[in-house]
Amino acid sequence: MSQSEETKRIIQKIQANGKKIQPNATVRAWKVPATSEVPMATPAPGHMWVETGHGKAGLGHMQSEIKIRQFATDGIPENQQREKLPVLAQAHTTVGRYLGVQGRNRPVMATHIDGRVQKHGITVADNGYIVSMNTVTSGKLTLKPGAPPPVSDKTIEALYRYPANCPERRATGGMDQQKDDGIRPPKRGDTA
Repeated sequence: MSQSEETKRIIQKIQANGKKIQPNATVRAWKVPATSEVPMATPAPGHMWVETGHGKAGLGHMQSEIKIRQFATDGIPENQQREKLPVLAQAHTTVGRYLGVQGRNRPVMATHIDGRVQKHGITVADNGYIVSMNTVTSGKLTLKPGAPPPVSDKTIEALYRYPANCPERRATGGMDQQKDDGIRPPKRGDTA
């Protein structure tokens, strides 16, 4: 898989910021917008990326035998996963809706992409490296105090579509929230 010119430019920016990245192993890299809902324990990394990785991290981890079957069940054919999973990681971290956590602390994001709502747990290292992504069912989702209220798949389809149909959409908290209810999406760095 060859790198896009945008990925090459972002790799240079990541390196200029002194972050550890393997340029030749990087499959996709992108800028993280200020509107991203991915909760991070540290300040926003500015950029995120997926590397080919290995069995415990990166694309190699996302393509373990069991995860290949799970992503196929989500409608991502096995023969397209190598190309589509990095795009899905970008979609979740740029326009995705934060839903809650899987397990103790893996953020679960939802995005409308390729004609359907996709929900996945995603682990991002402090430097922006995508460590892992996996499928999730609503039954395995935990809402922590301060988490945004649940929204319907129709709302996700309308407001959390990739590519972004309205990057400023979260300025009012989303169409399903009252402006005066005091509920806002989590800000980067907020932890529950």
